[in-house]
Amino acid sequence: MKCKHCSANFRGEVREVIGKKEDYFRVLTDMGKNGVGEIYFSGGEPLLLDSLFDVIKFGKENNIIMTTGTNGAILDEEKVKRLKEAGVDKVFVSLDSYEEEKHDFLRNGKVFKKAVKGIEYLKEYGIYTRVDSVIWKGNYEDLDNFVNFCQKLGVDEITFAWTMKVGRAIENDEVLPPKSAYFKVGEKLKELKRKYNLPKISFHRFEYLNKEECRDCPGGRKIFYISSAGKISPCFWINTLLPDFFTEKNIFEEKISNLFQDKKIKKFVEMEKKRYKYFGSGCPTMCLMENNKFNSKDPLLINS
Repeated sequence: MKCKHCSANFRGEVREVIGKKEDYFRVLTDMGKNGVGEIYFSGGEPLLLDSLFDVIKFGKENNIIMTTGTNGAILDEEKVKRLKEAGVDKVFVSLDSYEEEKHDFLRNGKVFKKAVKGIEYLKEYGIYTRVDSVIWKGNYEDLDNFVNFCQKLGVDEITFAWTMKVGRAIENDEVLPPKSAYFKVGEKLKELKRKYNLPKISFHRFEYLNKEECRDCPGGRKIFYISSAGKISPCFWINTLLPDFFTEKNIFEEKISNLFQDKKIKKFVEMEKKRYKYFGSGCPTMCLMENNKFNSKDPLLINS
């Protein structure tokens, strides 16, 4: 798939999966010993990795919360059953409209019906199901109907995220929502959060609604991103703009405890401390993207 908004900007190249299943088990054991509490598998498409189910099971045996995302294209009953047997805690399914044509347009493929059916299987097997939905030009004015649709599916949570102009969204900027609608959409999300207990409504990239939660960036301290090459950076989003923050060694070559203290991770943390000291709360990636400089005020907080 080549989703029009994808930050990963996949071009069709096939990346070799590094490490054997036993290598992942060793890394998970190391993670458990070093206080890693939760792992989220993102894509590409995690369900393409057949060893994912064994990795999830092993992570659970090491008291780690195991969550996977999926675009739903191959989320059939057999895979849902295997996820259940592995003990997966949560599954996040991408769904960007309750209208098939719009969703498939953004995702660049016929996946709507498969994703919806996958959600139905997840609920049938009693797995916590979160719908991840980007806010884009095709849905930003119709969020009420979307939430109602997801409620009828029985999903546990919906997380909305404002589409960022990175990756493939740069060349497909016609899918971006108008910036002028940002605060209006934010107020709508706040309204939906008050209105619905189930599904739970949450959102990303609406810092002015989460001032307490975004007092400082957790990247490199509480959260880390591991690339397909096994290298670590402080945050997925910052690496889309500043790939220099990746560690030189990967999780199969070095202990997690050492990678967490890598000089590049520590450099990011110190830079963010300095940015926060002078410019306050917010997301450094958003600062870099919108202001073209790391040390600046988060533009999503300026007018709030």
